[in-house]
Amino acid sequence: MPITRGKPSRSRPKTVLPGKSRAGARKPASKRQEPPRYAGPSWWDSLSAERKLDVLGVILSLLGGLILLSLFTANRSDIIGGILRVLAQGLGWGVYILPVALLLFGLWLVLRRIEKLPPLTLERAVGSVLLFLFLLAFFHAFFPIELSEAAASMGRGGGYLGSFFQRALWKLLGAGGAAVA
Repeated sequence: MPITRGKPSRSRPKTVLPGKSRAGARKPASKRQEPPRYAGPSWWDSLSAERKLDVLGVILSLLGGLILLSLFTANRSDIIGGILRVLAQGLGWGVYILPVALLLFGLWLVLRRIEKLPPLTLERAVGSVLLFLFLLAFFHAFFPIELSEAAASMGRGGGYLGSFFQRALWKLLGAGGAAVA
């Protein structure tokens, strides 16, 4: 069947609802949008790796110092009290070790170029975290396994994290193995 062009259609024109378009209808020419301008690298991306470690060290030191100060203040706001309560439940007596560790680790990052300090390596960082987790499990070992959950909820021992490791060692290794480990 040949296609004829230019002849008007015999059918009635259909009404188009607002927001709908007819198939084949021409859309009005829209304004050409300019592509977004590239703003360049962000502040963080423009820093060298050495400066990023310095910034991280300062942030860790400030965070450790603020937690340490808030632990020993008599008057705490509701927000600070809530944060410390959550930290105490999660870490137990480790809540007193965490800010000191953050402060020392942050200072170590800032002062890492001094030759008298040992270099910062991944092994030392992982070893420090493992030592902290061991201390939490050790703190929680002073409580019987039946009272483990209650001690953690009161912020005693190693908190919920220490309770988890205590129960895991107890179930995997037994009482004697957990005591040795």
